[in-house]
Amino acid sequence: MLCAEAPTCWTFVRKLEQKHFVGKDSRWFTDHRSQPPERLTRLFLRSLRDLLEFAGRPLDKALSAWLAAHGDVSELILRCRSALALAALRHTACRPDLLILDEFHRYADLILPATPAPSTGRAKERARSLALLTKNLLGDGTSKPALLLLSATPYRLIRLDKGACPAVVTSTSGNSYNFSTTCVPTSTSR
Repeated sequence: MLCAEAPTCWTFVRKLEQKHFVGKDSRWFTDHRSQPPERLTRLFLRSLRDLLEFAGRPLDKALSAWLAAHGDVSELILRCRSALALAALRHTACRPDLLILDEFHRYADLILPATPAPSTGRAKERARSLALLTKNLLGDGTSKPALLLLSATPYRLIRLDKGACPAVVTSTSGNSYNFSTTCVPTSTSR
């Protein structure tokens, strides 16, 4: 998608790729790319603009400047993955009916985000991406997918900032979650 929509940025990415993989058979991107459906392309580009706050700016120019400032293709790949996930959550034809989050204890910030704001630019961007994805993941109660939270490991839910979470949490969207580590059946049926 970026090849057609942001050719200058794509050329820069390919040059970085060539420098990074000199003498190696690996690549970040394959040369065989089929075109995605047009509606997905539009949603992806809109989501990428929202994540990187590029509204009203030419995408190629803004993305090239962003990449030059960050100089890290892996960060660009991360943002593109987030944009694709955001696009899928926003569109009814792509939105999943069920999302399974395995090893859920690693996703505590989805439910109860850390209070202190991140201080660095990269951390702020990541926090913004997480906030947009969480807002679209948890939805407004009518458009959200069902969530199945799994963890085979006994755990105490801890946020990324190492702060503990209470056993029962009410998220900013008003949903309540019970994170007790003990499963006690409420009734026995035979």
